[in-house]
Amino acid sequence: MENTEITVSMKTAMAEHQHICECYRTAATAIVEMGRSLKNIRDYKLYIALGYESFKNYLESNGDYTFKERQAYTYIKLYEDNSTKFLEEHASIGVTKLELLSKLPEYEREEFADTHDLGGMTVEEVKKLIKEKQALGEQLTFLEEEKKEQTESAESLRAELEELREKLKQAEDKPIEVVKRDLDEEEIDKIRLSIRQELHAEHMKELNSLKKSSREAVKAAEAEKNNALKEAQTERDNAVKEAVAKYETALSKAKAEAEEADHAKAELEKKLKSGNADEARVALKIIFENVQKGLTEFIEKINDIEDPQTKEKFITVTSQWLRQAADDLEG
Repeated sequence: MENTEITVSMKTAMAEHQHICECYRTAATAIVEMGRSLKNIRDYKLYIALGYESFKNYLESNGDYTFKERQAYTYIKLYEDNSTKFLEEHASIGVTKLELLSKLPEYEREEFADTHDLGGMTVEEVKKLIKEKQALGEQLTFLEEEKKEQTESAESLRAELEELREKLKQAEDKPIEVVKRDLDEEEIDKIRLSIRQELHAEHMKELNSLKKSSREAVKAAEAEKNNALKEAQTERDNAVKEAVAKYETALSKAKAEAEEADHAKAELEKKLKSGNADEARVALKIIFENVQKGLTEFIEKINDIEDPQTKEKFITVTSQWLRQAADDLEG
């Protein structure tokens, strides 16, 4: 008996594992195909052929699926900004995190995704990390541009120096009497000394400015990182407090509703067992109305789910339950 139970468990586990693998592959392909198809519907105005005046109207009223306009544009932008290979390899982290990754330059996304456990992080944590990386990138870009300007300035000064050296050489190569007419030795020495002093002063000024800018950039980046960490911790603490408060409120409400439901259930069971046909019909009617109301609210909650995969999962499970309930009634 024990071996039979293990065999059944193993079969069930393997079936579920295969289903998860298939869903994973389907999800990876779905992001790409969803983005491509939505883009075609929008770009070529194919929604008109389906009888809709606008892309938004098509999304929200087609009857086969419901998409908010922002959701559709998220899929389209992911398809436009990322390679198919990148989307399929990282589909498991979800559409929201992929959208955040798209804010990074394309050449940085792959490295960022490979060096961070994005699947094990919250959306807020990913957002903070990307914000820090963008800030550091801006600082590095600023330093590189400044370094380029300093290099160009130094090259310009060197060119001027070479030009002056050439003029001095030409003056030195002239006959003595011509040199005397143009410049004497003392004046030439003064010019040489002046050039050396000016070039030295300019080089020192550029060097000090670059060092100062580098220190300030590093200091600013560290300060921003520390502030971001503090803000993240504060937000996390506030989120925990808020979640606890909501849980306690929901728990109290649930307890009150449970007590009320238990009382109502006891009354209904009493009426059903009384043998009185009228009271039994009334009790069944109340139960039916409660079930109908609860099912309607449940369907509305499912329709409010934005993530297509989660929504499809709830629809499938609910449909199976309703079919089972119908079979039980007919049986």
